[in-house]
Amino acid sequence: MNALREGSYKTISKINFTTLDTVPIKPLGIYGSKSAIVQFLLDAGVVEEPIAEALRKPVDQNGQLFPYLRSGIYLLINAPPSHLQSSSSTVIHVIFWPEDATWNDNASPSVQKNRVTFMRYLTKLASDIRLLVSEEHAASFVWKYDENEDARDQDDESSSDEDSDADDRFVKFEVAKAVDEEEGVQLFPGFTFHHQALGTSDHPGATVQLIPSETSQAFLVTKIREAGFQREQVVAQFPALRLQSLLVKYKNLYLGEKIGEASIHTMFEFGMLPTSASEIYLEYLKLNMEAPEIQEQKAAALSQLQSDMLGLRKHVEHLVRQRFIHHYPSLDLESEVDSDLSPENYLTPIFEMAPKARNVYDQYQGQGVPDEIESPPYQAIKEHFLDVQGILEGSESIKEEERRRLIQGIHSPDSSKEASSSKEPKRTRSSLWAKLGSAVKSLVYSTDLQNKSSQKFSRSSFGRNDVEFLATVNNYSDFPDYIPAVHAIQAAAKMWIEGRIAETTEELARTLFKKIEISTLESINQQYKRTKFAECRKGICAALSPEASPSVFLSLHSLERNTRALQPRFAVEAIVSTRGEAAIEYSMTQLEVKTEDIRTLDDDPYHLPSIAYNRSPVVRLTPTNRRLLYIQLLDQGRRLLQILESSAGTYIYLDDAQDTALRNHQKHFASREDRSLFFATDEQTALLAIVYVDQGRSFIQTFILKDKFTALQQRGAPHELTRGYGEGPPAIKAICFFSGTEDICLLEESGRIRVFSLEAQAFRPGTVHLSRIPVMMQSSPDGSALILVERTQEEQNWQARVFHQATFGENPEGIIIDLPPDFHDASQFTISSLGRRSFVYLVAHSPSAKSLLSVALQISRIEAEYLFRETTGRHARLQCVATAHNSLVDCFSEVWDRFPVIPAIPREFTASRPPMRLTIIEYAARGMLQRSPRYFSDMTRDFIRRSPKPVGRSLESIEVDVKSASEDHALDSPVESCLAGEWFVEVICLIPVHIAIARGNRFVPLKDGRCREDHNNALLGLEVPEIIDAITLGTYEAILGSYMSTKPVRVVSSMGEQSVGKSFSLNHLVDTSFAGSAMRTTEGVWLSLCPTKGQLIIALDFEGVHSLERTAQEDMLLVLFNAAISNLIMFRNNFALNRNVANMFTSFQASTRLFDPQNNPNLFKGLLAIIIKDVVDSDKKEIVEEFRSKFNQIVLRERGENFITVLHDSQLAVMPWDVIQSKEFYTRFSKLSKHLFKQRATHRNAGEFLLTLKTLMAKLTAQDWGALDQTLIKHRSSAMQASLKQALILGRGDVGPFGESEGLKNYDTQEEILTDDSGEILCLSTSDDVRHESLAHLLAPFGPEPARWAVEDLCLYLDGIGEKRLLRVKAWIDSNISRFMPTDNPDIKALQRQFDELSRTLVTNLQLCLVKCNACRLPCLYPKAHSSGTHDCGTTHRCIGGCDFCDPAYQLRSFKMSGQRTLCGLSAGHDGKHICEEAAHVCGKPCHLTGKGACQKTCIKPIGHDGEPHICAANLHQCGEPCKLKDITLHTGESFSCGNTCVLPFPTNHIPVVTSGLAPCGVSYVGVIARSETISMGLSPAQPTCASKIIPVLRFAILWEPVW
Repeated sequence: MNALREGSYKTISKINFTTLDTVPIKPLGIYGSKSAIVQFLLDAGVVEEPIAEALRKPVDQNGQLFPYLRSGIYLLINAPPSHLQSSSSTVIHVIFWPEDATWNDNASPSVQKNRVTFMRYLTKLASDIRLLVSEEHAASFVWKYDENEDARDQDDESSSDEDSDADDRFVKFEVAKAVDEEEGVQLFPGFTFHHQALGTSDHPGATVQLIPSETSQAFLVTKIREAGFQREQVVAQFPALRLQSLLVKYKNLYLGEKIGEASIHTMFEFGMLPTSASEIYLEYLKLNMEAPEIQEQKAAALSQLQSDMLGLRKHVEHLVRQRFIHHYPSLDLESEVDSDLSPENYLTPIFEMAPKARNVYDQYQGQGVPDEIESPPYQAIKEHFLDVQGILEGSESIKEEERRRLIQGIHSPDSSKEASSSKEPKRTRSSLWAKLGSAVKSLVYSTDLQNKSSQKFSRSSFGRNDVEFLATVNNYSDFPDYIPAVHAIQAAAKMWIEGRIAETTEELARTLFKKIEISTLESINQQYKRTKFAECRKGICAALSPEASPSVFLSLHSLERNTRALQPRFAVEAIVSTRGEAAIEYSMTQLEVKTEDIRTLDDDPYHLPSIAYNRSPVVRLTPTNRRLLYIQLLDQGRRLLQILESSAGTYIYLDDAQDTALRNHQKHFASREDRSLFFATDEQTALLAIVYVDQGRSFIQTFILKDKFTALQQRGAPHELTRGYGEGPPAIKAICFFSGTEDICLLEESGRIRVFSLEAQAFRPGTVHLSRIPVMMQSSPDGSALILVERTQEEQNWQARVFHQATFGENPEGIIIDLPPDFHDASQFTISSLGRRSFVYLVAHSPSAKSLLSVALQISRIEAEYLFRETTGRHARLQCVATAHNSLVDCFSEVWDRFPVIPAIPREFTASRPPMRLTIIEYAARGMLQRSPRYFSDMTRDFIRRSPKPVGRSLESIEVDVKSASEDHALDSPVESCLAGEWFVEVICLIPVHIAIARGNRFVPLKDGRCREDHNNALLGLEVPEIIDAITLGTYEAILGSYMSTKPVRVVSSMGEQSVGKSFSLNHLVDTSFAGSAMRTTEGVWLSLCPTKGQLIIALDFEGVHSLERTAQEDMLLVLFNAAISNLIMFRNNFALNRNVANMFTSFQASTRLFDPQNNPNLFKGLLAIIIKDVVDSDKKEIVEEFRSKFNQIVLRERGENFITVLHDSQLAVMPWDVIQSKEFYTRFSKLSKHLFKQRATHRNAGEFLLTLKTLMAKLTAQDWGALDQTLIKHRSSAMQASLKQALILGRGDVGPFGESEGLKNYDTQEEILTDDSGEILCLSTSDDVRHESLAHLLAPFGPEPARWAVEDLCLYLDGIGEKRLLRVKAWIDSNISRFMPTDNPDIKALQRQFDELSRTLVTNLQLCLVKCNACRLPCLYPKAHSSGTHDCGTTHRCIGGCDFCDPAYQLRSFKMSGQRTLCGLSAGHDGKHICEEAAHVCGKPCHLTGKGACQKTCIKPIGHDGEPHICAANLHQCGEPCKLKDITLHTGESFSCGNTCVLPFPTNHIPVVTSGLAPCGVSYVGVIARSETISMGLSPAQPTCASKIIPVLRFAILWEPVW
């Protein structure tokens, strides 16, 4: 997919089909002879000759395994360069790669099944198909329809009366012998399994033992566990409750070094600490960061910083000056530099302590030194210089005296004085021209001279900027006449640069000092907090481990919270230490074979399976005085038989294989030193045999392993074997059963093997004598042979000796097979099987390779294979024609037989495409297949004649053509194009996905169609929302959840007894492909999809109910799932009139006691259609009446609790279905589809259906029988709560698995929320530093000093950002909860509370402090309610306005000379007029309102003013009287009194009840009396003022208004 559109495929469940729809493709089907396909790939340049040769080889060549290409459908996107290049669409070759025997007409049933399935896929995926035929296959093609036409003509001419009486209801068959087999054994490569524990050298004192089992594989590691502490590592993910239980379980808990403050806070937050430890941590949380001891440290540190400020300023000035020196090398700035200073060495340790200062420094270094000098005096001299140079270089006739006068006039004292005294601000050249003589002027204004001047002189020759200009001008100092002008220019430049150095030094030093100050205070806070936490942690550790020497304790090494999980989950690493006595440790590791390998073995016995171990080893401990005598796995590895001996006797244990303790046991023998015991077990007969010697006599005792190997029962009395031995009791070496029988093989030390029959209580006649004693004797799991392993005569390797059970004793030597050389150091052997018992594997343990090695044994018996075949009729005559490879074409007929030609509900994709076109490409020297079109036509007519299926004209419209591969462009022809997204959806919908199984009385949902034990075990103990998130449907996830998420959904399912055509019916109803060879629908639930034009049809195929493999509870769970989700349920079954109908629906009735349909209004609304198969017309009424009667009895008995009402909304239909070979059998599917479309649609769209499906499966898994809607709401609200912070901060959803940012979407339809948003990153942190940085980022558009802007502008800007973000997030929430009915659901309320709380935090973080800056009168731009004791506006704190009192002429002269205005000398933000120096312009005496609020103390009236009171520059004075707000009772009951002063204007008549100033959080106190009852207490001991009692009032708020 990514090859067509990059990024369209992310994971198996995350595919962007919409993006793929932008790519047109042309699918071209390819199938045929393997050699012809290889030649096609070779000609196309896809493969090279070595690869082609490997592809041509037969897979089973010489019985050796080598890399090969498995049969299946492959896609080739890079089309051959010479073909199909005229279109812009991408050609995709859909290639069916065959097996070696795929096109053999006598292939095995499994190969034929694969052939039909893959051809079904190919015909669905491509309407244009190429059949590539090799010369060998073409030569063997039989034109059977032509031959049978001739034979039919002859039969017609010589027809007899008997033939004329024949009809299609009389079909004759015969049994024919096909193949004879003889006894034999073949060896094939087996699996290899590596494990570190299999190498005993890595575990001194440990022994490895293979555990016998007929159907599973395992090994046991035994070692002595010394006395002392035994440690068990715990590494897992825990929900909160399970982790709490784990930590509380151990009275002694030790905290590892990695357990820091975050982990302890998590334990405290979730109640995982005992009371004593919680109290210690709670005291730590109350830590006072304003304590006197820390304030003293801060004061000392700040004092030290102030003393270091001078040194910082010097080094900063040196740094700044060096940059200007390097940038302006032509100016002599060196004299100002102190060469002993080293700013880099001075600043480096500062930056390590204050990283934020490093950012400021780096930012300054990134700024360039200005190339232009913005000084008016400098610019005036520069212009004079350039003008003169233009005159001088443009005129060759100027005399030397005039030239010298011009140069001197560039900058003379007179001209300077004249320029400085001029009141005209605009610079002119009049003074320069006034000094020129009339002769010079005439020369200058001469037209010819002007032209020559413009040709010779160019200002650009002096450089592009002032840096280059000064460098050029410096060269003129070599000419004496120019020296004064050069010095004047350089002096003007230096004056401006010195000013810039001073300004930059001041600003940079101040900013660095501020950052250093902040970092110092933070460092002191952190160090103080670390010290206090260390004391707190020490106390907590003491409280957690009260015992000095505990026998059991838990060491917690790591605890991290999974922030992405919807419910709290924690990753834990811990060690449980237990003091114990010495014991023997038995560690059993069970191996597992993938389900896919088992299925493949059914079709390919030579397949090489892969072995894994998904479960952790099961460890059991026994006392050292017990000895393990025998062990065997039973019941597919579920049960474990163990026999142990101690001084007290011999004990037999039958336990679950996963149990770590020995539980279910029986004692059978007293302990005696002279006792010899031998054991043998057979799973199929469930027998345990024990041979023992007692007082010189041999006995055999048998036991029955009953109740599925959970109980032991003695079977009769012991039988004495001594009677069968004339020479006395034998010395037994080993015993074993012939599997599946009651015959026991006894190996004597003499090498003789005899067979004892438990049934006959006697020895069988056959006997074998061995020349050497084997190390292993076991039966094959299918009982066909006895297998022994012994050393070869050279003693270099091992060999297997096989005796067939049917001829035991007839062949005294048996069949000897040498084992592979890598078995030479094997120490143990056992026999097992994979899948079927006939798939026998000899397994060996190789310690040196740390592996289990194996070989597969194919054991053949003496038997013949027979066929049952038809001998009459035209179809039989066609079958009798011997063919070899006609299936190359006949495969189409096979597909039409198994799958529908025209389904009742067609797919939108295939219904709209043109008729199929088949082109046969012949890779032969001569045209052998020219009659193929006629053959295909005859085959089509024969199918239409004999099949009752509806076909319309779809088959007759198929075009067939034949071409030779040697022809030019043989593969070229027009190919219909389609959209890649639609086409890949069609590919996916052809392959059903396995979604659930019922096992162990549990409903188990699968992940991506795979049954994995680790996934199944991980679901245990999870909450329903967590299970929902763990369920994925593979590629169907992207279709239902995104691509087609808005389409309405109807669900049809097929259920019933085994082998009644459930999958066949679904395929013909909705055009699905269930029951292909790639999957089985015999276990659990499978899902497929049929996209139609207006809606999606979901098809569910269930395994058969009432089977021996399933319990009643497992049937009930499957029935409940089906009834809840489906709109139409086809329940197919066989029927006999004497059958108890009520028993057929016991699982239905049992399900009614679980879910309550009233609490699930959109579930349990499906029509139950009971389909009785193969009913003739004469039986219809009787069958319907029988069902009506039985169901009536059920309804009368169960009343309102009957399953029809509870599970199916009182809807039930009985459908006697026609026999399968009738026309009505197929036409009835169309009638049934109409009933499906009449059903009420319970799933509005595919997105909702997907969530409902997952939720229902999760609830069945967790056995949660509550209302589904409540669970949906809980899951939806949990998902939104997990993403809510991200949504508010970024305005987007979570970051995807590949780092991509996802927008806010409707979770059901995946439609993005489209609202206006700024896209800014907002802040929800409570850290002052983070909040300040966020505000600084947001205010960046206002320039470097936003505090100088109007406060209203800043607030409106920030308010607008917040309001847009909250509106966007609220729209996202409303769109995702709008489908739920009105409810007081606590989960929605929790979402509401979280949104409200986070909204307040977000809005608060967008509000500015606005308290007056400590250094000036501008507002503080720190966030509101910041904890810092100082307020800072972030500017230079100086007013940047011009003085209002200085003479404008004086200011103009000063500006021309220095390039700077006369600035106001007051602090920034002051009231009144700007004044540069108070003593020079104003009275300066005390204001007569000194003491009132906002007074600036000194009078600003002119000096010597008379008769008027002295008044300062303040625009208004405040009252200043004490506030009368006293003894106010707050809502908490606490009394409050304000200690501040009134802020209302003076003079005015009022009651002084309004407090002065603003709170540290920036909230005005105005109106506090009217709102006193709503004031929230928050008194801080460090700030005992009313400022700490006022809560900010938001400027705006988004009220919670859920949309129902």
